[in-house]
Amino acid sequence: MVAEPGVAQWQAACEAFGYGHVYELARSRWRLAEALLADDRRDEAAAELAAARDVAARLGARPLLAAVDVTARRARLGRSDVVAPGPLTAREREVLALLAEGRTNRQIGQQLYIAEKTASVHVSNLMAKLGASGRTDAVSRAYRAGLLASS
Repeated sequence: MVAEPGVAQWQAACEAFGYGHVYELARSRWRLAEALLADDRRDEAAAELAAARDVAARLGARPLLAAVDVTARRARLGRSDVVAPGPLTAREREVLALLAEGRTNRQIGQQLYIAEKTASVHVSNLMAKLGASGRTDAVSRAYRAGLLASS
């Protein structure tokens, strides 16, 4: 019987893929999180899951994203423990502020002098980075993450 790889082995895998193989690094971080959970190191596992989830969302890697979410649910980690917003660009911060005001994509585009479709892409990117299921959820998560000031 072969023993399951442990924390040290998955950390080594993460280092090996750290040179730029983004998908494999994310997959290894997910497996590292599983090993950390087996060692009852929940905070470290949540951080690894957040990193893996961010990459999976950006790449559109649905099977990996689903696997990360299943691991988080089984570990009873709240989604906010696992989702760490990626860095927002200056334009995304502008779009986020207008989104928080309840603006539509058309209104965002007009305000920022960009096409409605471009505004839509920025909103989609924001939602992915925040792990949000919709516009309202994105704004809510942004407030909780301190990306928007409370009025």
